[in-house]
Amino acid sequence: YEFDAVIIDNQKSTYQAVTHLIEQGYHRIAVIGGQLTIMTTQERLKGYRSAMENAGLELDEHCIKLGDFRKPDDAFQYTIELMTLACPPDAIFVMNNAMLVGVLQAIRKLGKQIPDDVALLSFDDAYWYTLVEPPVTGVAQPTYDIGREAAQLLLRRLSEPEMPIRTLTLPTKLMIRESCGAGQRER
Repeated sequence: YEFDAVIIDNQKSTYQAVTHLIEQGYHRIAVIGGQLTIMTTQERLKGYRSAMENAGLELDEHCIKLGDFRKPDDAFQYTIELMTLACPPDAIFVMNNAMLVGVLQAIRKLGKQIPDDVALLSFDDAYWYTLVEPPVTGVAQPTYDIGREAAQLLLRRLSEPEMPIRTLTLPTKLMIRESCGAGQRER
């Protein structure tokens, strides 16, 4: 980075999330995310690919759907496409909140059950993740801490303009809930 930044490790966090799905017994894991021109998408896709490859699982390009992060309708359509494949995924990793909305709507429209027909895990962790049935497993970002640290870096930059550029990487936390079948089923 050419400027001060407070970030999370998207690649590592996604690797851990997809590995959790694999540890729960899922083998055909799809991913729904944003535009490939966005660094966040690139990093999360690398984490997904690494987790699948390290587990010796097939990377089916039909199971990688990238669209607009801001459009739940894209995720809705991708989920319909995925779940109507001859061999649909047994789990879906969703790259953000907005896309998760479209995924949930599509699964509901198809009459599928989470996690019995398909498991879900999403990057982000909104308060409403615990309000849907079943509650959604998510990668929680330390948003408050990101804001606090960014403000501190900015104040320091204003008082010491010549200080070396700093990048702080904060940890995420996997919030395990029932949408990925943790402890609920054997595969």
